[in-house]
Amino acid sequence: MRRRHSRNTHVLRGCLRDIPLVSVHSDGERFKLAYKAGKIQKCRHFPHLKESAPRTGFVEESEYNKLAKNAPELWLRALLATAYTFGFRQGELIPTKHGRKRGPGLRAKQVDLMKRTIRLNAGETKSDEGRLVKLTNDVYTLLQACIFGRKADDYVFTRKNGQPILDFPERWEKLTVAAECPGLLFHDLRRSGVRNMIRRGIPEVVAMKISGHKTRDVFDRYNIVSEADLADAALKIEAGKQLWAENGQKCAEMHQKQAMQNQSEVAGTTAN
Repeated sequence: MRRRHSRNTHVLRGCLRDIPLVSVHSDGERFKLAYKAGKIQKCRHFPHLKESAPRTGFVEESEYNKLAKNAPELWLRALLATAYTFGFRQGELIPTKHGRKRGPGLRAKQVDLMKRTIRLNAGETKSDEGRLVKLTNDVYTLLQACIFGRKADDYVFTRKNGQPILDFPERWEKLTVAAECPGLLFHDLRRSGVRNMIRRGIPEVVAMKISGHKTRDVFDRYNIVSEADLADAALKIEAGKQLWAENGQKCAEMHQKQAMQNQSEVAGTTAN
């Protein structure tokens, strides 16, 4: 049965038609803009759904080494290294047309071996902003092999026959099982790349530029503390206690001795 719309519904649609969709992510926002512009007299409340808890899937260094060891294909090893090192999205590396992964993929002309850089073009990333990163030695070596003999517009990650890698769910599942980390998502490499940069002392603003995060909320969701981080913190706390046990008493005695000496000097000056 076909749904009938009332006259008021058509009038409301006419009002909202003048509100542009640029930078507007939901009908609720369009209603708010229409209300502010005087197009409608009342604005309906659109409650926000509770945000889901962030995934805790991360790749530790030992797990990454297992993944790389079980990836004999050049394109797969290079793809793993690039995503894990810089926290790039899947669509920024291989052409993907569906869902939130969509992206144009990386082409040979975007890899500059002379300057040792990767350039992601403006308008081709999720944030629509371009990015430039400097290559690490391992990523440089792998990408150099990937683009050897390629034309500028050829894709970087291809099979031996030159066909670009579009998606590889079956190969990915096989890889994660072989590396003893089943259920791991490719996007977990991005989360791990972000966390690794912070762990290694890279300033957050620089890490966000490399990974392409525009807002802190999503970036902070990726920079999640793991059990390994907590264990490391406990070791540092214990080390601090041990250091104080060994040197703290000596420092306290030195400060006390210095304070008494200062008091003696002040008393001698007053007596003179």
